[in-house]
Amino acid sequence: MRRFAPLLLALALGPAWGQQQWAVLDSNYSWDLNAVHFTGPNTGYAVGFELSPLQGIIGKTTDGGVTWRIQRGFPPLLSVHFINANTGWAVGSAGAVYKTTDAGTAWLPQNSGATWSLRSVYFRSPDTGYAAGDHDSILYTTDGGFSWSAMNMTACSEPRLMNSAYWEGPIGHVTGSCDDVPEHLLRELEHFFAVYKELEDKKTATLGWRAAAEAYEIIERALAAARVK
Repeated sequence: MRRFAPLLLALALGPAWGQQQWAVLDSNYSWDLNAVHFTGPNTGYAVGFELSPLQGIIGKTTDGGVTWRIQRGFPPLLSVHFINANTGWAVGSAGAVYKTTDAGTAWLPQNSGATWSLRSVYFRSPDTGYAAGDHDSILYTTDGGFSWSAMNMTACSEPRLMNSAYWEGPIGHVTGSCDDVPEHLLRELEHFFAVYKELEDKKTATLGWRAAAEAYEIIERALAAARVK
């Protein structure tokens, strides 16, 4: 059972929040929680997915996380951000972007142009926002998400996973992985997996290397399948 630790405690207590205890609230739903955003002490949103059937979830609370109203039928969702009490965005797998302008009553799809997972979304204003995701990608919009464009990213020599993006005034921050593996180590690993079953008279084959983002997605699918069993 996934449990919520609402951010409203930090919002309410300000600088002294670190001296307090976090309250653990049971959502009463068995779904994977990926992100949460509160627009006030009582109203908040959470996004994630459930496994049977596989679909994205958006939850809303108006009582500080005690109870949640659940909306289904989205792709798996990974991040949510609100610019004010009414307007917010959620992003997720396969480039999914959804926007609400009525405090979560309705979520309308937007076309990001991406086919990979978007793992973080942040808006500086009702018009200007950013989404970061797989394949070293940062997308930006200046029209509230109606259209999206790619920013140039040259931080890594290979496409990597961009986990989050946020802004402090005019300064933006993006986190991700640039853990390039040395070429000789890649060859050693490939050789090992090509021959390690020969003593058992079994054949194996290596199919080359893929981006780290694809590995994360394969692991996530395997974990999801294991939980179903």
